[in-house]
Amino acid sequence: MLILSLLSTLVTYAQSYTSRMQRDDGLETVEYALIAALIAVVAIGVIGTLGGSVTTTFQSIVDAINGAGAGG
Repeated sequence: MLILSLLSTLVTYAQSYTSRMQRDDGLETVEYALIAALIAVVAIGVIGTLGGSVTTTFQSIVDAINGAGAGG
């Protein structure tokens, strides 16, 4: 639910960014900082959500490699 909310916020911000660019106004430094912060929040949310499954996948790969090395 949190990720959907963050993605919705990102889409809304991207739409307002597009309308501002059509006015030929440049982005201010504060706006760049907000974009970077929003990207960081989304990345942290995705990593937090997928972290467990990624760890499990890598562990199964390590186990398979260790098993192949011990048997061969």
